[in-house]
Amino acid sequence: MSKAAISYGPLIVLLTALAALGMLSTNIYLPALPVIGAALHADADTVRLTLTVYLAVFAVCQLVAGPLSDRYGRRPVLVFGLALFFGATLICAMAQTVEMLIIGRALQAVGACAASTVGRAMARDLFDGAALSRALGLIMTGVAVAPGFGPLLGGLLQEGFGWRAPFYAVAGFGIVILAIVLWRLGETRPETTHRPGIAGAFTAYDSLLSQAQFLRPAFATTCALGALFAFFAGAPGLFIAAYGQSPTEFGLTSSFTVFAVFAGGYSAPGLMRRFGASMATRFGFLVLSIGGALLLGHLAAAPGLWPAIGATLVFLYGIGIVNPLTVAAALQPFPQRAGAAAALIGALQMAGATLGAALVNLLPLPGLQPMPAAMLLLALCGLLSTLPRTQPATQPA
Repeated sequence: MSKAAISYGPLIVLLTALAALGMLSTNIYLPALPVIGAALHADADTVRLTLTVYLAVFAVCQLVAGPLSDRYGRRPVLVFGLALFFGATLICAMAQTVEMLIIGRALQAVGACAASTVGRAMARDLFDGAALSRALGLIMTGVAVAPGFGPLLGGLLQEGFGWRAPFYAVAGFGIVILAIVLWRLGETRPETTHRPGIAGAFTAYDSLLSQAQFLRPAFATTCALGALFAFFAGAPGLFIAAYGQSPTEFGLTSSFTVFAVFAGGYSAPGLMRRFGASMATRFGFLVLSIGGALLLGHLAAAPGLWPAIGATLVFLYGIGIVNPLTVAAALQPFPQRAGAAAALIGALQMAGATLGAALVNLLPLPGLQPMPAAMLLLALCGLLSTLPRTQPATQPA
């Protein structure tokens, strides 16, 4: 087996880039949506399909990409996915109709999900124990940070060069990653990896979902991503509509607050070493819950910009702790099924993201309160899932 012919630091950067590619592609073009609608003569609902289709395809295709990487190897699936991503992003950039843009986005999602899923599986191939938690702490921080910087970068590119510029920038990012993979990254799949066909993969998913050592941390990370996307869904209404920030100012605020995710990801391995993975994860969810509660209480009383930013920083610090620890806990017991486990985690996370965004529209609360209420609800669900299970009392003979 040929392992990655690349040192630790650049390897982590590469795996982070692979994992963050999907998130960056999700929202870098969002500031340009009104301009895209005008340029392609499409209404707002049709243009929003470019996001909906992307998320749906991304979620489903992960369930195929993971088993394919188990069966045929990480590197072939990764190279194919990155090449497809590059070509699809060029289709998006050159689209002359909204239908062509939607098709390009669907193909882009296939390539991005292959990169993201295989990147997580490679991390499990190459690291174990505390090293896996440290590596995933850095990688998952990048995944959480990408949505913070994406709108700012996309807005600047759109204002300077037009709505196609964000797609060309992402295509350039993708081809650089592909070149590095071809040049330096070897195959990482262990020879002992279980190699089912696609039909057998769904049996593997059923097996994983039946095991508490996978299901509990997978449910926890699903709740965490749901809470994060509830924040993403409601943040523009809070900071732009309520506080009067311009899109650029909102992008700057998002870029500033994601440094809390960095801090949480940096502290997660130390917390795990000192208190154990379970206690550190519960602490992270407690921080998440406090951040959501602070924001909910503040908006119910007297909305103000800086207290809202403070509560957001608390919340995002908790995200930085929880994400790597929960993903590592779900992947750790299954080295022979790393691809399938990584794919299933990714699909569950995307389902959680969809649920979190939907709850912001569904909760029957006034004003700006649905966003922090959804954040708090999902954080508490995640916290409950990490509590120790009570053992049934032993009956006397």
